[in-house]
Amino acid sequence: MGNSSLNSGQPTEKPEHTYFDVTDFQLIYSYKDGVRLPTYCRLDLSTKYEWQKSWGSIEPYCEVINVLNRKNVGYRSYTLAEHSGTYNLFAELYCLEEFSTAL
Repeated sequence: MGNSSLNSGQPTEKPEHTYFDVTDFQLIYSYKDGVRLPTYCRLDLSTKYEWQKSWGSIEPYCEVINVLNRKNVGYRSYTLAEHSGTYNLFAELYCLEEFSTAL
């Protein structure tokens, strides 16, 4: 049996402005649904077989999650960092690690 998922990315926010609050620079974010993360795509496969016995049944299965081993983005993080008197905005994407098997 196979299962595939193709979804638009989760809604997220992004920094739009910075302000100085007397001690440090702070980020001001857009509203939560302003932008979306990249598309989410996953293919799962599984198989099982059932043996009926007089005392009950046995049902072994094999499952492979994220067969294509696609690196789907889970969330995005932004940070401000000072370097030589200027502030730079850094964006980091965090991928969901979902390749697994079960027997």
